[in-house]
Amino acid sequence: MVSLPLLLVLLIYLLLIVLLIKVSKPDKKTLKVVALAFLLLMAFPRQLGIFSLILAVLLAEAFLDH
Repeated sequence: MVSLPLLLVLLIYLLLIVLLIKVSKPDKKTLKVVALAFLLLMAFPRQLGIFSLILAVLLAEAFLDH
């Protein structure tokens, strides 16, 4: 069984990924919030590695588009 904190972190990852995908041109404030949330989530277990990778790629792409 998966622990509740891990499920919450997974939900936050999914929400951040959806936010970056849905917002075609995120403004700098949105990017800063997502980047900060991403850095905070990096402290969690490695089971979420694939979500970290997806989010890192989306963040890099969004920052490069600015």
